Amino acid sequence: MLLTQTTRCSADGPPPARRPGAKRGFALVELTVVVLLLALLTTILLPVLRHVRELGMRGQCAANLHAIGIACTGYAMSNQSTLPEHFASPNPPFDSFWMRRGGGELVNLGLLASLADAQEAFYCPSHKVNTSPDIAQGAGGNKWGGPRGKGHGPPPGANSSFPARARWPDGRALATWSILHHGNKVIYSDFIGVDQWPGRGRFHGPVFAPHAGDGCNRLFGDGSALWCSAARLNDLRPVGPDTPTPQELMEYYELLDVLPG
Repeated sequence: MLLTQTTRCSADGPPPARRPGAKRGFALVELTVVVLLLALLTTILLPVLRHVRELGMRGQCAANLHAIGIACTGYAMSNQSTLPEHFASPNPPFDSFWMRRGGGELVNLGLLASLADAQEAFYCPSHKVNTSPDIAQGAGGNKWGGPRGKGHGPPPGANSSFPARARWPDGRALATWSILHHGNKVIYSDFIGVDQWPGRGRFHGPVFAPHAGDGCNRLFGDGSALWCSAARLNDLRPVGPDTPTPQELMEYYELLDVLPG
């Protein structure tokens, strides 16, 4: 009987100890595999996540332009079909980001501030404070007095992310600056004609092309907002840090008028 009990205790006792280091070695191999898999997934997923994020900003930018299009229609109905006053700096020629003149009068998209739902509508989310500080929302002089566009309006010196259509050097575009003459033409966009422009004059920082240089959103006079790839624009003249001439800038817009979405 005693022998039987002893045998049973030996059979039910703890298993023999593993060889020292065996379990630790297995865990190290497993950890190495996990780290390698995570590194591989990160390499694969980060570009995808960046692309998804950019697509989201591209869609929000188009929605903002569409809201501006609705406001443009309302403005035109009250102003004999004309679009908001086109005010631009001669140097650089693409500077129609103004929302107020130096004296404080509203111009360009500033005249739509009371018609749009929120100040976010006047900005492209792909323009960031660290890359395009003068035309990014909430940067420097673009800090509005309240969260809503209605009743607050842009402060003196504020810019929008969306410049008005370029005009010919002789000012021809201003003579017909109306909804009636621009139903199938671009009136506002986030196209600026430069990328990594160093800035000068009233621009205190650089100006980068929106959407990582992949393209731009365009608002037509009929209220439609369409995307345009940068490839065809670069065929005309590569977008870079050099300031385009007024003639070149208008040629860009003629191409923006006809390129498919």
